[in-house]
Amino acid sequence: MMNQSVVLGFTTLDIPSYTAIPKCSLPDSFRHCLTNNYQQQLVILEKAAHDETVYNQTHNTNYTHSMARYEKFKLVTPDVLDDVFAYLNGAQKRPILDLGKYESFRDDNLTIILYKDLLQQLPECNLWHLLRAYYLEEPILITEDLYNLFESEPLVYQADLRQIADLLVSITGDHDVSRYIADALLLDFSLPMLVTYIVGKEDKLWPFFAENPTYIDDALGIKTENSTDVYRGYKIPNALVILSLFPKVPNKYISYLLELALGENRRSRLAAQKILNKIPNIHLEVEKTLASSKQELRIVAANWLAKLGHNTSIGVLKKALQIEKKEPVIVSILNALSRLGEDISRYLSRKYLKNEAKKALKAKIPVSINWLHKHSLPDLTWQNGDNVDPDIVYWWIVLAVKFKRPDGNELFDLYLGLLDVESQKKLGLFVLQMFIYQDTKRLSSDEAEKKAQILAPQELQDYQITSKQFPEIFPEDKNMTLEYVINNLKSHFQWEYIGTAKEAKGMLALSKYIDVYQAVQIVNMYLKGHSSRRSQISSVLEAIATIYHPAIIQLLLTVANRYSSNIVRKKATALLEQIADNQNCTVEELTDIMVSNANLDPQGVLVLDYGGRTFKATLTNSLQLVLTNSDGKIIKSLPAANKNEDINQVNLCKKELSNSKKEIKKVISFQTARLYEKMCIEQNWSYTQWYSNFYQHPIMNRLIQRLVWLEIDSQQQIINNFRPTEDGSLINLDDEEIVLNPSHNIRLAHRIYLSDEQTSRWLAHLDDYKVLPLFAQFSCPLPDINHVKDNQLEDCYGQFIGRFILQRNLVQRGYQFIDDWDRVEGFFKIFKPLGIRACIRVSNFYKLSTDNETIQLYQLYFTQRLAMIDKPMQIDKVPPIILAECYADYCSLIKNK
Repeated sequence: MMNQSVVLGFTTLDIPSYTAIPKCSLPDSFRHCLTNNYQQQLVILEKAAHDETVYNQTHNTNYTHSMARYEKFKLVTPDVLDDVFAYLNGAQKRPILDLGKYESFRDDNLTIILYKDLLQQLPECNLWHLLRAYYLEEPILITEDLYNLFESEPLVYQADLRQIADLLVSITGDHDVSRYIADALLLDFSLPMLVTYIVGKEDKLWPFFAENPTYIDDALGIKTENSTDVYRGYKIPNALVILSLFPKVPNKYISYLLELALGENRRSRLAAQKILNKIPNIHLEVEKTLASSKQELRIVAANWLAKLGHNTSIGVLKKALQIEKKEPVIVSILNALSRLGEDISRYLSRKYLKNEAKKALKAKIPVSINWLHKHSLPDLTWQNGDNVDPDIVYWWIVLAVKFKRPDGNELFDLYLGLLDVESQKKLGLFVLQMFIYQDTKRLSSDEAEKKAQILAPQELQDYQITSKQFPEIFPEDKNMTLEYVINNLKSHFQWEYIGTAKEAKGMLALSKYIDVYQAVQIVNMYLKGHSSRRSQISSVLEAIATIYHPAIIQLLLTVANRYSSNIVRKKATALLEQIADNQNCTVEELTDIMVSNANLDPQGVLVLDYGGRTFKATLTNSLQLVLTNSDGKIIKSLPAANKNEDINQVNLCKKELSNSKKEIKKVISFQTARLYEKMCIEQNWSYTQWYSNFYQHPIMNRLIQRLVWLEIDSQQQIINNFRPTEDGSLINLDDEEIVLNPSHNIRLAHRIYLSDEQTSRWLAHLDDYKVLPLFAQFSCPLPDINHVKDNQLEDCYGQFIGRFILQRNLVQRGYQFIDDWDRVEGFFKIFKPLGIRACIRVSNFYKLSTDNETIQLYQLYFTQRLAMIDKPMQIDKVPPIILAECYADYCSLIKNK
C-alpha cells in the first residue's frame, strides 16, 4: 500500500451536476407519420406472408411466422396508434403493442415509431421520447443490449450516463438499469470501441461511475461491503479507460493501479501509469521499485521515472545504477538520467563503451539475432573520423534487441549521435535491410527443388491412396506423376517464409538516422511484397515514425488510408496521432504542414554540386524537373564525372536527383487526391495556413496554380474568386491582380458556387493561359433531387456495364469495394473528415473471379458515421459538392461503358 503522505488530498471528488432531460410533446404531424409508417409496414408484411404461403406450397412446408406476424399487425388500429402517440408524449401509460416479433431476433423493418429513423429526425425529439419508443418497440435494447444504442443512436451517444439512467428508471421502473449501462461500457464494448466512444464526452461518463463505484470495483477485483459474488466478466482495460477520465484518483484504487502499472501487461501498465501520474508524489512510490528483485520491474520503474520528470529521482537512479548488473536495466536507468537532464557523458566514452561491449559479448547472444554476425557489420567512424570498434556496434544491436522497443529511447539516440553523419545513415540502412532480409527469407529455386524431391514420393503415394479410396471425388489423382508433384511442391516451398525477425524488432531503434528517401523506398517494397507480416510491418512503421520528416508522414498517411491490412492501417493511424499530439496539432494540420519539398529550395530548385561543376534541377509549372548546366543550358541528364571530380560525390548527386523525381511524383499524386477531397468537403484554410503551407511551398505552389480558389469572409460570403499565377500574383476573372484579406479564409472553388457565366469564363481563362487543371472543378452540377425515392438516386438503375470497366472507372475515382468476404455488393468512396460515404450499389459479383461479367447498376446513396455506425443520410443533408461529384461518378459509368 502507498504511504498516506503520497495520497493525501485525494479523498474527495467533486462530482459535477447534470441537467435532466425535459419532457415535452411531439408535434401532431408525427401522429400522421405513425399512420404512414404502419401502412408501409403492413404492405411489407403482407408480401412476406404471401411469399411464405407460396414457399410452403412449393416445398411442402408449414412455416407460419410471417403469416402470424401479418395477422397480429393487422390488429393495430387507429386507437392503438393514438395510445402510442399519447405514450410518447407522456400522457398515457405504456400501451400493449404486440408486433408479433421473435424477441431473440432484431427486425429493424418491423417498427412503427422507429421506422426509418423518422422520430429521431424531428427537432422536438429528445432522449426521453427515444427511450420510450425503444421501450415500447424494442425493449431488449434498453436492458441487456443497451450497448447497441450507445453505438447507433446519436441522442444516446451524446448523453450523460446519469441522464440515461434516470430516464430508464422512470420509464421502465427497473432500478437495476445502472448495471445495464455498466455492462455496455465495461463488458460489451471492445477496448477500441470504448476509446472511440469517450472522445469529447469525458465529463459525461466518469461521474456515473464515481456515483456507482461498485462496477469499477468488480472490474479490478476489489471486494467491498457493496460487492456481489456475481462474476460479471468486466474488462480491466475498459475500467482503466474509465478511471483515466477521473480528475483525481480515488484512494481505494491506488494500490491496485500500482500493481498494474508495474505489471507485465504493457497496455494495462501504460494505462495505469497514466492514471497514477495525476498523483503529485507518485514518483516516491515508483522509486522504491528500483530495488525490486525482478529485472522487468526495475526497467518499468526507470522508464516511468523518466516520463514523470522529477529531478529529485536522479539520486535514487544513480544509486541503483551503481549496483545494477543487468544490461537492459542499465540502459533504462541511463536513459532516465539523460531525460532528467543529468550528464551521462562518462557512460558514452569510447573506453567505457568498449569495456561494456567486451563484458556483454562474453554472455550468450539472444537467439533472435543468431543469424546476424559481427563480421557483416558496415565499417563505421566516430565524429572525429576514427574507426568504430565493431564490438561496440554489435553490442548496441544486442542491447536494442533486448530492449524490444523499435522506437528506441534517448540513450540509443545518444549512442548514434557519437557517429559521424554518414555512419549514422550506413548503420540505419544496414539495420533496416537486415531486419527485412531475415524476415522475408525464402528458399532458393535449387533449395526448394531439393526439398520437393525428398518429399514428393510420399506425396505422390498419398495422392494414389486417396484416388483409390475416393475415385469419384479425386479422379485426377489417379494420373498424377512424380514430376508434377515435384513442381507443385517446389512452387509451394519457394513462397514459404523460412525466417522471421519478429523477436528482433528492437534492433530497428538503430535505424533512426537512415537516409529518409532510402527508408521510404525500402519500406514501400516491404509493404507491397509481404503484407502477411503484419506484426513486423507494424514494428518497422513504429521505428520510422521517430523520423520527423514529410516523406515519412506521407508514407504513414498512405498506409493509414489505403493499406490492405486493417491492423497495419490502425497502427499507422495511431502513429500519426501520436506525432500530431507531440507537435500540438491535429493529423489534418500535420498533413498540411508536412508536405515533402523533395529537397527543392523555396524557388523549386535543386542544386547538384559535383565539386568542380554545378547543375540545377528546376521544377517547372508543368511539374517537370528540368536540368541546366552552369551556363543555364538545358541538358537531358547529369553527365559522368570528369577526371577532377569525385565519382562518389557525382553518384550522390545522381541519386539525389532520382530521389527528388520519385518524391515529386508521390507528392503530386497524394496531394491531388487530397485537394480534391478538400474541395468536396468545402475545407476552409486561414490565410496564414494557405499562404505558408501552399503558396510558399515549392511543389504545392505549382499545384495551386492549376486550381481556382475562393476568398470567404466571416459570414461565409464569397469575396473573390481567383487563381495564383506563375509570377506569384493572384488574379481574378478580369485578369486583375487582387490582394487577399489576412482575416479571410480560402477555399477551393466549385461550379455550384459560381454562376454559369463565371464557370464559362474560368474554363476559357484556363484554356487561354494553357493551364491544365489539376482536376475538374466546373463539370459537375447538382442533380435534381425533387423526385428521389428513399434518399437514393436511381437515374442509372437497371443499366448494364462490364465488370472490368466498372471496377477500373470507380477505383480510379477513389472508390473501394463494399464486400462480404469475396462477394462484392457495391463500391464506396469515403470522405473521412465528415464521416460520409458515397455508395454505389450493384448486382453481386465475386472479387476473385476473372470473368468480365455483365454487372447491373442499382442506386447511389450516402451514409454518415453517427454515434459509432454508418447510418443512411437524407439526400438533402449531403454536402452539395459531394452530392454533385458523386452523382457525376455514378452517371459516368453509363457514359464510359
